[in-house]
Amino acid sequence: MPNILVDSLSKKFNGLTAVAALLLVLTLAAYSNSFHGEYHFDDYHQIRMNPYIRDIGNIPRYFTDAGIVSFNVGFRLYRPMTLSSFALNYAFSGYDTFGFHVFNFAVHFLNSLLVYLVVSGLLRLSSHGKPFPAALFASLVFALHPIQTGAVDYITGRSALLVTFFYLLAFYCFMHFRTEGGKSRYAWGALVPLLYLMGLLSKEMAVSLPAVMLTYDLIFTRPGDPARGRAGTWLYYAAFAAVLAFYLYLKKTLQVTFTEQQGAVRVIDYLSTELRILLMYARLLVFPVNQNADYNLPFMAVWYNWLSVLAALLSGLSVYMLYRLRAVYPVVAFFGLWFFITWAPESSLVPIADLAVEYRLYLPSVGFLAAAVVALYGATSFPPAAKKAAACTLLLLFCILTFCRNKVWATEYSLWDDAFRKAPYSARAFLNLEMARVQHKRYAEAVAGLTKLNDPVLSMNAHGRSILHNQAGFAMMEMGDLTGALREFEIAVREDPSEISPHENRGLVLLKLGRYAESAEAFLKVIGINPNYSEPHTNLSMVYNMMKRDEDSLREAREAVRIEPLDFSAKYNLATSLYNSGMKAEAYRQARETLRLADGGDQVKKAEALVVSVQQ
Repeated sequence: MPNILVDSLSKKFNGLTAVAALLLVLTLAAYSNSFHGEYHFDDYHQIRMNPYIRDIGNIPRYFTDAGIVSFNVGFRLYRPMTLSSFALNYAFSGYDTFGFHVFNFAVHFLNSLLVYLVVSGLLRLSSHGKPFPAALFASLVFALHPIQTGAVDYITGRSALLVTFFYLLAFYCFMHFRTEGGKSRYAWGALVPLLYLMGLLSKEMAVSLPAVMLTYDLIFTRPGDPARGRAGTWLYYAAFAAVLAFYLYLKKTLQVTFTEQQGAVRVIDYLSTELRILLMYARLLVFPVNQNADYNLPFMAVWYNWLSVLAALLSGLSVYMLYRLRAVYPVVAFFGLWFFITWAPESSLVPIADLAVEYRLYLPSVGFLAAAVVALYGATSFPPAAKKAAACTLLLLFCILTFCRNKVWATEYSLWDDAFRKAPYSARAFLNLEMARVQHKRYAEAVAGLTKLNDPVLSMNAHGRSILHNQAGFAMMEMGDLTGALREFEIAVREDPSEISPHENRGLVLLKLGRYAESAEAFLKVIGINPNYSEPHTNLSMVYNMMKRDEDSLREAREAVRIEPLDFSAKYNLATSLYNSGMKAEAYRQARETLRLADGGDQVKKAEALVVSVQQ
């Protein structure tokens, strides 16, 4: 008997190893050009400029303070598991995006493997067709589908990856809890609420897990099954009610609001709009072309527009048909309902600022794609060879589409140029394109962007106008037009006095013009808006150095390094300030540290020159 058990486990392990190897090779091929992609959008304020991720000692604090998720003062979001992963990434690889992308890819691969385990487990439970080919194909379709690039290529999209990981793992444990006998089942059962909490702490959409579990019980756990009697089917859900209540209490206490809401939007208007978007989501899953990082779709002010009515009717009919199919095709019914259940938390009754975002489809796509694959495998009577040929063709197409989509996500310029071409009415896409033009030194194009200032199609608010003037001003400054740059920065400050960048850039151009007192005032305003930002302290230190205020210069230089101990510019300026203050020994130590922080090229030459100069 033990030999039979060992042989069974060995075969199962070897089979899973082969599946994992195939998944890894094909997924790696699809995402092989994604590992050096730049930061995008929320990545800047949540990672690149967020001082709180630079010390893994802050991890316990992430669970008690929702105000340290971002560089932006006043921004609150309670996702401590996701934030902890950023801190761990930074501890291993600093700001190099390679490490962040490797982490995202690894979680996506694990999620794909979990899809295989969940689908194969349900197929075996229902005796619906051969588990292996359908489960393998479902996991590969999930892994290679180009819609997943919104979560995998976008570093901050990691929250969707992590919540899906804990969600799938929790459901996999729940399946074992419902089907296994003996004492081990209680260990499986105890893991599920814990994983549910970890999912909630990664992203709010994990809230739907108990509904998916209940759907499983209604379809697969029959009244006469021993699992129902032993487990106390309904009593088990009390643990999840307790976990959810605890999480909602934490979120309300620490984040203040349950979610980021879109002004005073009525629930009925939000639902009406999201139902219309559901048609677009279905189209993207079936026919994944013309993807966009910023759909920026408008609200539908009333619920009875014909597209929303059509979507509501189709959704209702789909749910009804899936329910009716539960006895004949239980796995198809279950995964179809999974799609609607996991879509609902972010796209039904709680208004969220962004109406249509591709990474919101990451978890729901598990249900949609698995239902489609299982239905096609079970309902078609094509020869096995024909099925394999069709599957390979589709996977190759998805692999190519994903590879191409990764190229769009490669840089800020390529991403927002693509987004604005597809949504020329989106002010956000245009403004992000302007910032990307400056980042990639396309200064003439950035200045020309001022012609869009009064474009009625874009309808920019004061904050948008401030960004546009600021980017144009920075381009002018880099092109040597300091007078024009100062004019644009001052307009940007008037448009939105709370925006940091115009104040900081205004300080820089005033420094170049030799207007030191005004420059210092500008940097002090930046510090007043966000005291935990190192760069204005470094710049203020340089201003004080020009004003021969050595003590003030040194104080600001030390403060900049305290906030950002691994920043090259801050360290370089501190070494210079120490040398100017006569502290040559300490200046030399800091100069050596500067050389260690140099990322190659010009920084190395600059640091080496500094070391030589402070030695003299």
